[in-house]
Amino acid sequence: MYVTSRCVRFLIVVACFCSPAIAAEKLPNVVFFLVDDLGWRDLGCYGSPFYETPHIDRFAKESVRFSEAYATCHVCSPTRASIMTGKYPATLHLTDWLPGRKEFPFQKLKNVATLQHLPFAGSDNGGMSAANFGRPDRVIPDSQLDKAYSTSNLPLRGAKGWLYEGGIRVPMMVKWPSQGNRGTTCDVPVTSTDFYPSILAMIGVAARPEQHQDGVSFAPLLKGQNRLDREAIYWHFPHYSNHGMQSPGGAIRCGDYKLLEYFENNTVQLFNLREDLGEHNDLATAEPEVAARLKSMLHRWRAKVGAQMMEPNPDYGTVP
Repeated sequence: MYVTSRCVRFLIVVACFCSPAIAAEKLPNVVFFLVDDLGWRDLGCYGSPFYETPHIDRFAKESVRFSEAYATCHVCSPTRASIMTGKYPATLHLTDWLPGRKEFPFQKLKNVATLQHLPFAGSDNGGMSAANFGRPDRVIPDSQLDKAYSTSNLPLRGAKGWLYEGGIRVPMMVKWPSQGNRGTTCDVPVTSTDFYPSILAMIGVAARPEQHQDGVSFAPLLKGQNRLDREAIYWHFPHYSNHGMQSPGGAIRCGDYKLLEYFENNTVQLFNLREDLGEHNDLATAEPEVAARLKSMLHRWRAKVGAQMMEPNPDYGTVP
């Protein structure tokens, strides 16, 4: 079941249970709520001082609440596809919203052509603060800020359309009656590809690794395990975005470190999220060995999944 609101940053609520009428057959029911464009701090149980969400807060007390859950993309369609398939958007070659952004002569690189359909219908990212919609020179006067911006993602940096935490970190809660913990918080990073194998494990169905090849089941985390067998989480966005003004690029989260790579100028940024959740202190120069290691991991992953890369835009700089 999908419940959507606005467009792409999401709260995930998963409840898996057996109704009394069919408990003898142990036929499970799974209720899956996906809420678009919901900021990481837009719920009372995630610390919002503004929004009142008493029913969701009550559900959180019955669930495992994840503090470091991620969308696989900072826009909608790729994240939805990854939830449905257990594969990264880069694996699917579905890396942008559908139908995608058109080309402009001020864009140095050409947007990668993306798959033009979802695996099946449904409805995904960080909080939507604002959108430029093809207007890179848009400036919001101070008097119009409340009207122009949907929400505040602080203390996170960025929003929908950005690879900073504000664009990809999302609220997530999972209730597993009679099996999972209640009223606890898990700080192990998880991402959209993990839902497919996790739900299979929760309902007692054998894993299908040929399908959910990029996902890892978080079911053990619901019972108190404090780690997953995964080295890193990856992002790939070979497009210009209608939301925000961040250059096309990719990212990797490995342990406490997160590296962003920008395709236009081949630069990187490195952050220690444990010490710098707001991503203000770029460590790429101070810790070059870490930056080089994560950049190498990111490149190897792109090669492994066959990620599509951008080409130069032949119309760059021309006057329309």
